Order: sequence, then C-alpha cells, then structure tokens
Amino acid sequence: MSNEDEKRVTLQIPVSKETQRRIAVKAARLEITRQEYLRQAIAFCLR
Repeated sequence: MSNEDEKRVTLQIPVSKETQRRIAVKAARLEITRQEYLRQAIAFCLR
C-alpha cells in the first residue's frame, strides 16, 4: 500500500461534527492547563 493510498483512506473516514467539537474542546482545555501550569511555575520561581 503506497503512501498516497493511505492518505486517501484516512480522508474517507467520516468525522462527525460532534467528534470534531469534542477534540477541539479537549485541545483547548489542554492548552489552558499548560498555560496555567507555566504561569504557576514562573510565579513559584519568582517567589
């Protein structure tokens, strides 16, 4: 199976809007958590 075929197969898998939304929400939460963690780490270092 060539690389091109694999890409085609991947694109054919339907991703529901609900699933896309869940993934987006999860990604956003992770981003916020990461920023919050960095902020607290910096605050801790500056004490």
